[in-house]
Amino acid sequence: MFIFLKGKMVIYSDGGQNSTKVDKQIKNNKIPWNDIKFIMITHHHSVHVNALGQILGRTDAKIIIHNYEVKPLETGFLDRKIFPLNRRIKLLMGMISLSILKKIKLRTKDVILKSDSDFLRNHGINGTILETPGHTLGSLSLLMDNGNAYIGDAAMNFMKFLGLRKRPMIAEDYEKVFESWRKLLNSGAKELYPSHGASFSAEELSKRLTEFNNN
Repeated sequence: MFIFLKGKMVIYSDGGQNSTKVDKQIKNNKIPWNDIKFIMITHHHSVHVNALGQILGRTDAKIIIHNYEVKPLETGFLDRKIFPLNRRIKLLMGMISLSILKKIKLRTKDVILKSDSDFLRNHGINGTILETPGHTLGSLSLLMDNGNAYIGDAAMNFMKFLGLRKRPMIAEDYEKVFESWRKLLNSGAKELYPSHGASFSAEELSKRLTEFNNN
């Protein structure tokens, strides 16, 4: 996903896993690499950051990341527990690696956040970075003033056969997932754009939240 404003750009959906796909997307949109100013890391999982090193070789962009995601990004190792949503996903986890294969050392110019931030407003982006922990403790989302919320893996909208119903496949804390959903809704999110699956309305998220609160 790309968010443009006043000639500046954020690659929101992290560094991706495949640099070839990122490069193709950049070329298809006719975006000069030098126009990329910031890369916001929603969380540290490999499918979101494995191409980051190669991307940084093409652009001087600053990384925006939460403090809780710095250690796993730099070491390639997570010392926090991860919980699958259900048994089907537990079996699937045996076939999918979430480990970071390519470590990234942050630089002094990169932006490390410890709370919600309006940092991007100083650079022409009309949105607020929100802490939305749960999937990982340092997960970030970007809520634009028009109500569009780019939420990484705070929610998912794919693989219905797994019984997700908007919940992430795995999480470090599912209670925090639901707290982050409430936060997004209370902060004015109208349309949510997950990293996995199509966008969906705030009303749909609210219905799911009510459903899980009643269980």
